[in-house]
Amino acid sequence: MRIFVTLLILALLSPTVVARIYHYETEDGHKVYVDNLSRVPQQYRDQLDIREEPERSDVEESELQLQSLYRESRDDLSSYRQRLSEQLEQLEMPVMIRNNLVVAPVKLVYSGRSVKLNLVMDTGASATVLYKHALKPLRARYKRAGVAQVADGRFVPTEMLKVDRVVIGPYETKGVRTLVLDNPSGAGGAAGLLGNDFLLKAQYEIDHNRRLIIWEPNNYRLIKARISEIEAQMEQLREQIKRN
Repeated sequence: MRIFVTLLILALLSPTVVARIYHYETEDGHKVYVDNLSRVPQQYRDQLDIREEPERSDVEESELQLQSLYRESRDDLSSYRQRLSEQLEQLEMPVMIRNNLVVAPVKLVYSGRSVKLNLVMDTGASATVLYKHALKPLRARYKRAGVAQVADGRFVPTEMLKVDRVVIGPYETKGVRTLVLDNPSGAGGAAGLLGNDFLLKAQYEIDHNRRLIIWEPNNYRLIKARISEIEAQMEQLREQIKRN
């Protein structure tokens, strides 16, 4: 969506019009003001007080309408900017970065139960690996899967757990098969590794300076560009309001 603000500025000046105001007082002391002599009863015309007051010119009316248009356009732009900012926030997710490891919050759902875990985003892992101690809230049933070699070279027994859903940011994957290790120490305080079985399906960038995952980075940049355009238009409107 793009907003274009088109403002019509009137350049023709019209002469100022003078209005006559007729004032009289009734027998009961009621003061009456009218703008036409024909509206004054005959018995009160000998006591008329006539005033002449300038009416608003066409230019003044146009300026008032223009000011109103400026403000309506500014309010519309402000509302649109707020909606875009909210979309931008939904594409940002805070993460922890420890020794160049990106640790992200992940939600697992199994048999109607769920647990939130901090997992290392590991593009070197072909599958998602979970540590068994962190899965206790799921009360899950595991299947034996064999052995796996861990970072220190040891071979450890593994089990398999098929979770109903894995959710991270705006992404959700159903029916994910994960490897489960009995490793209570975790990896840097994390509860496992989020592997390429999930990461290859997601579009994201890591903003190390702000410690954020940026989901759908192309869309994210488009939204930021639109916000910049809107802020420039709002600044132009502020200047127009000041000048008028």
